[in-house]
Amino acid sequence: RSEIVGRPLAAMLANDGADVYSVDIDSIYLFRGGRLYACDGETPESCVRKSSVVVTGVPTKAYRLPSEWIQPNTTVVNV
Repeated sequence: RSEIVGRPLAAMLANDGADVYSVDIDSIYLFRGGRLYACDGETPESCVRKSSVVVTGVPTKAYRLPSEWIQPNTTVVNV
C-alpha cells in the first residue's frame, strides 16, 4: 500500500461508497466507508473475483495477475 497511489486511491474510492480490497504480500484489508478492516480468510483470488474494477501496482515485472481470476466485464488497470 503505497503512500503515493495505493492508500490515497483506496481512501477516495471508499469515501465515494466503494468496497476496496487492498492486497499486499502479507495482508489483505478492506476499506469501507472511511474505515479499514483486516480481512482474515480472504485470498487475493477471492478479492479479485468479487471485484468489478481491479487496479494493480506491483513494482516487479515478474508478477502477473492470473487472468482466470478476472470476471467478465471487469475493468483492469495497471499503474
